Amino acid sequence: MSQRADGRALDRKNQAAYESRDISVADAKMCVRQADLLVDAARQRILSS
Repeated sequence: MSQRADGRALDRKNQAAYESRDISVADAKMCVRQADLLVDAARQRILSS
């Protein structure tokens, strides 16, 4: 990865860190619920194969 791309990746990472502090509790709960659903679906696929 080039130095320029590294800098952009770090900038995006820093931006995401700041933005994550600005989300509402309701949005955070919805994200966790979605993640739980994805994990459950992945587990079921693994167990059924």
